[in-house]
Amino acid sequence: MKKGESMCNKNQAFPDPASNVGRWSAPTQLSVLVVDDDESIRNMIGCALSLVGFKVVKAANGMQAY
Repeated sequence: MKKGESMCNKNQAFPDPASNVGRWSAPTQLSVLVVDDDESIRNMIGCALSLVGFKVVKAANGMQAY
């Protein structure tokens, strides 16, 4: 995979957000900050959250998060 290329693929093994409205779905105006020093973990969590409607902001450490 090339740097900057998104790992988030809507055809992955994530449920269709429309099928889980009220259970897993989040309004698009909600944001979440994902902080982890492991890029693959950040990307995986960010991808899963964005697929259910969250706006995701990622940071590699506390200083970036701040």
